[in-house]
Amino acid sequence: VEAVNRAAAEHKHASDALNHAMAVAEKLSEQSEQFSRASLQPLNSRIDEFNAVISPFGYHYSVVANVKPASTDAKQLLRIPGLNEDVECDPPCHLSEGQSAALGLSVLFGAAMEYRWSRWPALLLDDPLQNTDLIHASAFIDVIRGLILDRKYQVIISTHDMEEAEFISRKCMRAGISVTRNDLISTGPAGVRMRTVSGT
Repeated sequence: VEAVNRAAAEHKHASDALNHAMAVAEKLSEQSEQFSRASLQPLNSRIDEFNAVISPFGYHYSVVANVKPASTDAKQLLRIPGLNEDVECDPPCHLSEGQSAALGLSVLFGAAMEYRWSRWPALLLDDPLQNTDLIHASAFIDVIRGLILDRKYQVIISTHDMEEAEFISRKCMRAGISVTRNDLISTGPAGVRMRTVSGT
């Protein structure tokens, strides 16, 4: 009798633990769905909008909530032209450097538009056109001009490429955007000097 009672108690304990684990899993799943609806789905839509402008390759990128037994995190999905389903991926393993750079800009722009974490509408970009070709660069400048003219963003860009800086400045000034360029020029052992060029 004692052995039967002990086995019954252990069975109840195991059953209670299983029920608790299932309840936790269900709660995590509900939280994951709520997070996806409130945060990830709008972000993914924004990323797609920017990616359609910046990148001509037609791939679809999304971040989805990923429910694990002990936690909820996110995973990246990518749909490449020719594939009929999204695949979990690390984008640099599937995309060229130019495509990855364009995707990074799309994610940055999408997050900046969807999650306004500051009252100051601004973007600080360090070498944003690195590893991009002329098509991506032109599309990037179109997006930047749109954010400045339509959304009143202030955009600060640093680059080591003087031709790139001139190209961006010229394209923005032609759209009637006020541009200030600060060129850091080496003077040898004496260090650097700054030359400021302003224009509209």
